[in-house]
Amino acid sequence: MPVPDVRCLTSPAKSTSYKSLCKASNCLKCTFCSHLGHLELNCFLKNQIFASASPLSQPPSEVSHSASSASPAALSFVLKVESHLSWNADTGATAHMTFNHHWMRNLKPHRVPIRIANGLVVYSEGVGSVRFNPIVNGQEMPPLEFTDVLYVPALCSNLFYVLFLTLHHHFTVSIKGNTLDIIGSGIFQAKTGVSSSAFLLGETIPVKESASLSSTML
Repeated sequence: MPVPDVRCLTSPAKSTSYKSLCKASNCLKCTFCSHLGHLELNCFLKNQIFASASPLSQPPSEVSHSASSASPAALSFVLKVESHLSWNADTGATAHMTFNHHWMRNLKPHRVPIRIANGLVVYSEGVGSVRFNPIVNGQEMPPLEFTDVLYVPALCSNLFYVLFLTLHHHFTVSIKGNTLDIIGSGIFQAKTGVSSSAFLLGETIPVKESASLSSTML
């Protein structure tokens, strides 16, 4: 079986320490950031992200425009938030993948190898589905559900497998300026942000908030 190749960087120390530390019976693991040593209730990254949600919710073009005058620390934080909360519309990925455990619905154990950009191989821990509310031209669209999403704690970004929709669900993709339109049985838009990568516009629905919502399966 070929090893999927994704373009997300992580450090060797992260994968190694994760594997060794989790052998302890009392290991604490945050379900928000997937790091060890604390629970979601005390997650520093989660608190930072939600405390800064309002200024960072402006359109990517506006964030990019103001980024030139931002400090390196502020720019680094924007990039971290962008990669943590957003889906990278990646034509090079071979599956939908996320490291956000609290997004995963119907999670089942599933272990497959994934080769990352620095040549290391990490492993998925499960597979399930994720619900997403797309925003197109400023309007909120009906929720959609991504299926066969791999849960990969060692990743550093959420990868949306664009070619899966074009190859298996007859979607079409068009690019104009910094906007990527993905059109089929559902509609997505993606725009380039501070990092120049294209991120889906919309919001991922955590499991606790999605129980009463109906969605289209993709």
